[in-house]
This record gives sequence, C-alpha cells and structure tokens, in this order.
Amino acid sequence: MARAAAVIVPISFMLAACSGGSPAGPSSATDAGAGSGTVITGAVLGAGSGSGSTGSTTAATGPAASIVVTIVGTSISAIVDAKGQFTLTNVPGGTLQLQFTGPNVNGILTLTNVQAGQTIELAIDITGGGVALEGERRSTGSEEQVEGRIESLTSGGGGGTLVVGGRTVTVDADTQILQGSQALAFSALQVGQRVHVKGQPGVSALLATVVMLQNTNVDVPVNLNGIVTGLTGTNVDFAFMVDGRAVEGDAITEFFGGSVFADLVNGARVEVKGQQRDGFVYATRIHVNREDDDEDDEDEDDDQTSVSGILTAIGPPAATPVLTVGGQTVRTTATTDVLRQSDTLTFAALQVGMRVVAHGTPQPDGSLLAAWVRIVGND
Repeated sequence: MARAAAVIVPISFMLAACSGGSPAGPSSATDAGAGSGTVITGAVLGAGSGSGSTGSTTAATGPAASIVVTIVGTSISAIVDAKGQFTLTNVPGGTLQLQFTGPNVNGILTLTNVQAGQTIELAIDITGGGVALEGERRSTGSEEQVEGRIESLTSGGGGGTLVVGGRTVTVDADTQILQGSQALAFSALQVGQRVHVKGQPGVSALLATVVMLQNTNVDVPVNLNGIVTGLTGTNVDFAFMVDGRAVEGDAITEFFGGSVFADLVNGARVEVKGQQRDGFVYATRIHVNREDDDEDDEDEDDDQTSVSGILTAIGPPAATPVLTVGGQTVRTTATTDVLRQSDTLTFAALQVGMRVVAHGTPQPDGSLLAAWVRIVGND
C-alpha cells in the first residue's frame, strides 16, 4: 500500500557520545556568555495538542504537559507548548545542563561543547516518565553534524543516501565510512545502526565527509507516543503518522490495553511499540488511549515512584541484581527494563559509578521494585 509521507522528527543521539568527539568549543557554560546567538530548539516526543489542530492553544494532553526547560545556573527557561516544542535563546557556550521539570518529570540532560552561533535541534523522549535525549543536530556555518539511527538506505552512484534522525544524508566516493579506524564500504551500513555524520549542509541533504558507525545493533525497539494523523488502510494493512514518524501495521499487529483497531482514528493518542524498518516503524503493539483511560493511568502512576542517584552497589543474583541507588535498595525482576537513551540493554550494562534513575513500586521493607532502570550518565 502507499506509505504515509514521512516528515520525520529528528531521532538521534547526543554528540557527546560520539566516538569521534564533539565539536570543539568552550569548556564551561559561562565562557561564551549571554547573547552568543546560540539557539536551542526541541521537540518533546509524545507531546501534542489536545485537539491536534494547527495553532491550538489547548494544553498538551501527553506526557509533556506543563514541562519547564531550564538551563541550570542561568535564568534561561522555556515552557513546552501544546505541540511539544520549546525554544531557548541567548544560550551560553560550553557544557550545559538542561533541566526538565513537570508532573512526574524531573531530569537533567547534558550538552557538551556548545559553541557561539550554533543552531541545535533536540528530540527529547519522556516516555515512561524518564528523560532521555533521543536526537541532536548541530549546524555552525558550513558544517553540520547529526547522530542517530539509520532510518532508511538507498545505494547507488558509488555511494548512496541514508536518512539519519530525519535528515537526508548523501554519501559519495569521497565520503569516509569508518568503524573506529577501520574503513568500510557503503554496503556495510544497515537500517537501525547508529551513526555520527559530519559534512556540508545543503538545501535538501547533508553531503557527508565522514560517517562513523557507532553501534551495529539493528534490533532496536522503538517506542512512540503521540497523535495519529494521515491514517490509511484496513486492519490487515494500515499506515499512519505519529510524532512525525511513519508507522505501518498489519494483521499481526497486536492491540492491547482494551483497545481495538476501530479505536485507531486520526486525532487519537496512541502508544506504539515496534521495530525500525526501512523508512518506517513496523508496529508490533498499539494501545489507543481513550478518555476513560486517563483516570486509570493517574491511579497507576500514584502507586509508583522514582529514585535517582549514583549506582554504588550491584548485588547478586546476576539475572535479577539488587542495586543500591543513592543509598536506596532497588530490586529487579526478569521484566525490569534497562534503558539508555532509546536502547534497551541487559543488566550487564550497569556499572558502579553510573548515574541512574530507577522507577517502580515502593515495597513494605523500604526498597523499590523497579519497572525500569535508565542510565543517564557516568560520574
């Protein structure tokens, strides 16, 4: 069937994580000072207006409602609007901490090497109550950098094109494709891999000088939460857009939480769990939020809480370790998710000294039974 047109919100990863290093810049947030001309814009994934109409002033009904974004140590802040967007201006250079506060949200993201005059676009994921930087794109004059998962690939002409975080990237015979120090061919790239691209910005595409392969894991779960638009098809073959990303499903797609395909209409809020395919997300499970879900969701949230801090101990058993986070005991089960940005990891990824957030249900003995543990940094 004809696929919904893809107008993709950038989904990528913080440049600080790139093996090739971040762009050179001041070392502290005060070096560049206010009025540097740097602007940070962001899209909070899962946010949208209640009506879904253009220019609506209705408060966001999604998880981004009432969230305030502040640059720590400054008076610079912005409120996430009804469309899940925010803009920070007169941003200083250096290493910045962006704090997100709101209902059931209190998290900090770090941006390194911010330079005067840069334009920075972010995509923030707050699905499940955690805060993670899903996407970042930076441009300064004649250079642009983007990092994220490869969302589609087309080969040809001694290279090809790929879409990374919603940005079309052109690869030609002069482009270096590297994994560490090893040179690769374009054919080594696959949908779902994480790459960091540097190059020259164009009107319709970024001409890559270097593509650095950072993660060869292509089996990456995708979680989306947002408003349905552009719905076409039937229950055995359908497509729609959510959070600016193309989603497709079929007769195997499971509808859960009491929802059915008939509930899937334009303007409905959905939670999509799926896998990245070439140019779209294949939906394995969909939950359509109904009005009568809101009260149940609030009651469920009331039973859970979060603890954040340094992971100081990892106790046995290895399959379901007992963690100590910020002095509090956190217990895990086989269903506890370990998350870092959009990656789902195993318990083996946890290390003493990491800064983590654990979310779950308080236990009578004072411990926390974790539904998920998110890695947010290293100290």
